[in-house]
Amino acid sequence: MWRPPRRLPRPLRRAAATATATGPGRRLLLSTPIFYANGPPHIGHLYSALLADALLRHRRLRAAGPARLCTGTDEHGLKIQQAAAAAGTSPAELCERVSGLFRQALSQAGVAYTDFTRTSEPRHQRAVRHFWGALRDGGVLYKGSYEGWYCTPEESFLPESQLAEGTDAQGRPCKVSLETGHEVHWTKEENYMFRLSAFRDPLQNWLRDNPRAIFPEPFYQCVLRWLDEDLPDLSVSRERNRLQWGIPVPSDPTQTIYVWVDALVNYLSVVGYPESHGAWWPAVHHVVGKDILKFHALYWPALLLAAGLEPPERILVHSHWTVRGQKMSKSLGNVVDPGVCMGQYGVDGFRYFLLRQGVPERDCDYYDEKVVKLVNSELADALGGLLNRSTAPSINPSNTYPCFSEPCFPKVLDSREVRGTGRACAEDYRLVAAVASLPVQVDTYFEGFQIYKALECIAQCVRQTNGFFQRHRPWKLDRRDAVEQLWLDTILHVTLECLRVYGTLLQPVVPHVADKLLSRLAVGPGERHLSGLTFLARYDGKPCPFEGRQLGPDTGILFHRLGELETMKKRKQEAQEGHVPFLVSLMLAHGAVAAQLDMKRVIVAPAVVIPLPPLGTGTVRMSVSPLSPSVSRSLREGPGPLPAAPPGGAARCRCRYAGRGRAVPCRSRCVGRDRVVPAPVRGIVPVPVGGAGPCSAVARVWGGAVPVPLRGAAPVPVRGVEPCCAGAGPRGGDELCRSRGAERRRAVPLPLSGAVPVPVGGADAVPCSAVAGPRGDAPL
Repeated sequence: MWRPPRRLPRPLRRAAATATATGPGRRLLLSTPIFYANGPPHIGHLYSALLADALLRHRRLRAAGPARLCTGTDEHGLKIQQAAAAAGTSPAELCERVSGLFRQALSQAGVAYTDFTRTSEPRHQRAVRHFWGALRDGGVLYKGSYEGWYCTPEESFLPESQLAEGTDAQGRPCKVSLETGHEVHWTKEENYMFRLSAFRDPLQNWLRDNPRAIFPEPFYQCVLRWLDEDLPDLSVSRERNRLQWGIPVPSDPTQTIYVWVDALVNYLSVVGYPESHGAWWPAVHHVVGKDILKFHALYWPALLLAAGLEPPERILVHSHWTVRGQKMSKSLGNVVDPGVCMGQYGVDGFRYFLLRQGVPERDCDYYDEKVVKLVNSELADALGGLLNRSTAPSINPSNTYPCFSEPCFPKVLDSREVRGTGRACAEDYRLVAAVASLPVQVDTYFEGFQIYKALECIAQCVRQTNGFFQRHRPWKLDRRDAVEQLWLDTILHVTLECLRVYGTLLQPVVPHVADKLLSRLAVGPGERHLSGLTFLARYDGKPCPFEGRQLGPDTGILFHRLGELETMKKRKQEAQEGHVPFLVSLMLAHGAVAAQLDMKRVIVAPAVVIPLPPLGTGTVRMSVSPLSPSVSRSLREGPGPLPAAPPGGAARCRCRYAGRGRAVPCRSRCVGRDRVVPAPVRGIVPVPVGGAGPCSAVARVWGGAVPVPLRGAAPVPVRGVEPCCAGAGPRGGDELCRSRGAERRRAVPLPLSGAVPVPVGGADAVPCSAVAGPRGDAPL
């Protein structure tokens, strides 16, 4: 391969002072990657956009200066050309449709982008041609024959060190990418080459002088290691006869500009390159995924240096999202649609989950149960519950921002030296100190690209405030006593001040929830900035502008618990229809005879025993009111009548653990409040399932889990019983059971005396088995 003599990189053309200045008032451009338009968006795309959006919103709340957020779609390349051909459409039509899907998803998620770039736009193509000319004029391009392993999905050549042996779709041996598993093909063609090897020293100097240029630290170290390895020249064009869908190389119609060169220039075209980019460049923070780190941290800075421009100020890198421990993949069918998630969990609920759980340094795992648990716990219960309790008419009948009493909560210099002069205790002073320092902590974490830690600090303070409110029990204070009234007002004042701080700090992450909270506290639009945020001014002897102010209108629950609305609607519909469809198939252990209960209307009445058919007989039909209370039954081993127990009570049942022989309570509870009822079948003692009481066999009238005895299953204990824990999750549990030969991700409940155990979840579960959740209430 022919190469020209080496030439040093061109001197940098300094951008305008407004872009390089530091401190308040300077401009800043935040960017996401432009997303490849060969398929619809998934949560990985949304996560990149939400990180950038939260940084933008936080900066605006700090009034730190003008800021923009650019995003868009990358619409050129061989992948799109092939995807359009497979779909029977043109590349332009495919890009138009997919680009619209990305716009829709980002808008639905509340991403406040200011610019949306499409690489098919004329303004962008003009910038790319000019950038190519700058590279050509700098003498860093040359034409030569190039051959190597090319990966179409990654749009790049890969060295042998990044390849592994694999098989193609027909099972034939082939070479694949070591990192992604995508198939590669040997390609030989004449291309334009960029002399990347000449930029090793300039790139090392840039990183040495700017240790925070790539963050988090592990990715910075990764780039330094790449620079210590071989740095081959980069192929920056493709033969036009193979790739027509792209920007032609100026003055050479036989070549198409490499899609990554084309795409990276979007960061310049959005700020007016080549004429007016100096007002913003290089004050740019790129938010990118780790899979495209090399393109942004090696190729892009080198290309900029070659064109006489400075590298970006910072490159903020995040890791990937997996789904139940597996990489998202179309072939696995586990790609998570962000639109579906936002419809299911709410926009702010899903924003909160991704930003709270996403850790840039490592891959994060997604599954539905995690979203529900986190959002219900921290948004609905902790934050929403605190607002509801502190503004309830029974606690605050005047609906005002109460006054603070210094004698009740005197100022102390050290919370460890609290005297008995006031009503506040040492824990209360620790709460005040924690909330007072919270804005600085949150600001530090946002600047350090650790948004999840900022949210962790806020959640911890919310828990402390709930503890403060619960500790002093304001609902028990006698407001007829003037002294008690002062203390009651002080408790409410401190609580509302904490909520005001939390609402202000949460605006970049959950803008709608934060707006609802602050509006309830009557915090005006001009009082929501971080730059002037104060906390508990009266504690420091200063006036509080909110004291005595009428609170805003009550708009209801701050954030509805996930699943409750759907459950209530379903129950209301079932009550109106007057029936509860319920079909349970039981594979009985005795003679492997199957009996079937087809309950179109299920009777659950006080002190009523429903006789079940003898083993091996067919269908039984019963009728009942769906909202009647549950019946707890005392269960006995073996066949015979099942005596009734009082409804809604915690009746004792004679459930016995195999080999232990001790009776334990069975906690049966009211159906109308999402509680459970044992569902015995004559001759079979129900099997205990994890979570609903150590021994209770769980059956939900509303379609919950029912133990299904199966012949030949090995007895393995469940969580909380015996030293070995097999987690009985909705899909067989996430824990390993390390005894008695249980398989990975498969939980088998411990049988009662005389019963045969049940395999739950797992690959070998029979079609009739009911899945038992951690609380015994997973759907059938």
